[in-house]
Amino acid sequence: MQQEVYLSRRLDNRSIKIAGAAILGAMAFLLQLYVKFPFPLLPWLVFDFAEIPTVVAFLLFGPVWGFLSSTILWLIMVVRGSSFPPGPYMKLASIIAMQLGMWLGFILAKKIGFRVSKTFALGIATGLALRVLVMTPINYIVVGVLFASNFYFNTASKSLSLVGITLGSQGQFIVLMLAFTAVYNALHVILSTVPTLAITKVTPIISQSWFMQKIKR
Repeated sequence: MQQEVYLSRRLDNRSIKIAGAAILGAMAFLLQLYVKFPFPLLPWLVFDFAEIPTVVAFLLFGPVWGFLSSTILWLIMVVRGSSFPPGPYMKLASIIAMQLGMWLGFILAKKIGFRVSKTFALGIATGLALRVLVMTPINYIVVGVLFASNFYFNTASKSLSLVGITLGSQGQFIVLMLAFTAVYNALHVILSTVPTLAITKVTPIISQSWFMQKIKR
């Protein structure tokens, strides 16, 4: 009991939250840099484990600190530079949309009276839905309009031909690109959220985390 009170006070400490969000944001950048693999159907899309630390910050400290951790990841990516300039901004948009969706899901689950597992599952579902809804038009504008080029069409043609799909026109490419990008974003939400509950459960801190306290209230 005494340990739980101590942990609760520590997690409510603003300095601890700032330091934790900063450390997890920096950790996210390292994972984004070194631990990643391409989405086979659209190889310019990459799965990485960078979002896991930002979701851990979100669950431990709350939405504001999850957003801060994500912003730190974005800032480091911008400062370092990217071969695809919109990349860091799209990364930030996708993470914020996912976390905001999870937050809304947790609020809904609380009103319904769900327990921990169902609350987390609903959070994943709403985070997935909002991320897909937000990123679909963004990908259309960025990839389909602003950065429309033969590179994306040719790359998609080669990769999709391996699964028996032939692109006949630019319009068909746009439709399939948006559909498969939605699949990519949905899979990335699962990759970024499911491991976090297992990670946070290995420490007693989880019992005093923002996520658990929200369910109890």
